[in-house]
Amino acid sequence: MYVKTINLIIIFCIILISSACRTPAPVSHEPAIEPSAEIRQEAPPVPLAPQSPNAGTASMVINKIDSIKAEILVTVDFNNPNKYEIPSPTINYNYHINRNSFIKGMVESSKYLAASSTTQVEFRLFVFYPDLYRSNHRLRTSNMAEVPSLLVMTYDFDDYGFNKEKVTFEIPGTLPLM
Repeated sequence: MYVKTINLIIIFCIILISSACRTPAPVSHEPAIEPSAEIRQEAPPVPLAPQSPNAGTASMVINKIDSIKAEILVTVDFNNPNKYEIPSPTINYNYHINRNSFIKGMVESSKYLAASSTTQVEFRLFVFYPDLYRSNHRLRTSNMAEVPSLLVMTYDFDDYGFNKEKVTFEIPGTLPLM
């Protein structure tokens, strides 16, 4: 047992001496990264500036008609390019019949324009024939079956921080006379 202890002490001393005699690695003051290597960091996503929604298509169709009134359905498709929904704009309209302004008004929809998609906003106009003939006597005595009409609509998204200019578009059509 005494011999084993001495052998262990000798081995320990040899290891100790050999590690003390080793030459240390040279210390470099250069960066550990090769000069040609690039450091890439992911930049946080930059939020895109809001884009103005716009009216894609619009249509005007006579939905119902009788001897007293015509019901006109107006549909406007609004494209919202943003990644969040926004309230639909207020639409101001002026409906002209035979080149004369006949109905003016505004539509405030409670709908929201869906994010990154197209949303339809609909409203109805009612033309009462007795009122039309009272305002334009020539129509009552004419033999025309229909008259030209024009719906002029204006909207903007100024309340929501988008474009500050009003956008106007027109829908021509005809209105049958009763």
